[in-house]
Amino acid sequence: METSEKFPALYRLWWGVESKYRKLKNRRETEDFNSVKPVSIRQEFFAAMYFSNLAAIIKSEADQMVAASAGNKHDYQSNLIY
Repeated sequence: METSEKFPALYRLWWGVESKYRKLKNRRETEDFNSVKPVSIRQEFFAAMYFSNLAAIIKSEADQMVAASAGNKHDYQSNLIY
């Protein structure tokens, strides 16, 4: 497979990472820290990562519950607001 044929697949893989970074940067403001001390910045960063991952797990479980419910005419998913 040539490099030009791999590009679309690589772009799709990269897009998920880029979307997650955008959410973390804009919604959780992971680039705006309340301290200048390295240890405090790391704590804020890891707290934001923990919260983001926890919210993603809860959303995934909610989506599974919605998908398992019978009688839905359309496909539904839960909203992720954080």
